[in-house]
Formats: sequence, C-alpha cells, structure tokens
Amino acid sequence: TFRLGSGLDVPLRPSISTTPFRGTTMYASPSVHRLRDQRRFDDLYSVLYTYADFVNGGLPWRKYATGKDKCKETVREIKEGSRSEPALMCELTDLGPEFYEALGRAGEV
Repeated sequence: TFRLGSGLDVPLRPSISTTPFRGTTMYASPSVHRLRDQRRFDDLYSVLYTYADFVNGGLPWRKYATGKDKCKETVREIKEGSRSEPALMCELTDLGPEFYEALGRAGEV
C-alpha cells in the first residue's frame, strides 16, 4: 500500500509474475526485457537511457534496438552488463557511479 497526503492508505495492485514486453527496446529497463511487471524504478532506467542518448547521440545497443539487426535479447544482455559494470553508463553520461549503484540497488528491491 501507499499513503496519500490525506493519510488514506491505498492498496497497490498485485504484481504480475510474467508480462508481455511493453515499451521501446531502446529505452526499456532490463527487468522489462526479462518480461517482469513494470515498477516505478523502471521509469528511472528509461529516463537514464534517454538522457544518455541525448548527451552522446546514441546508446551502445542502438544497432540491436532498431533496423534490420533488431534483437531484444542482445539489447537486454548489453543493458544487464551495464548494470553490473556501472562504469559503462558513467562513460555515457556525466552522472557519477553512485547514481548507477543506487539504481542497481533500487532494482533489487
């Protein structure tokens, strides 16, 4: 549940164990690629990937997210690699490693 400003507790819907892929391959979070139910932290990944794309004019998985070489599985593997190696995303943005470590911890919850 979550609490509204008025103090009213509002129940959240139950989590779904497996869902169809929803989103854009380029900006979807790793958990969405694993067909897990979307949560609030997935939006943080999308914002991060969008920011990195704007800052650098592209993302390392662009080739596999668009066009004839499109492969969601390859995109997922690259993104999961960037979760275990925060330095990869640090190279793409001007955000420090603490941001990516916190993002990784948020994804474990």
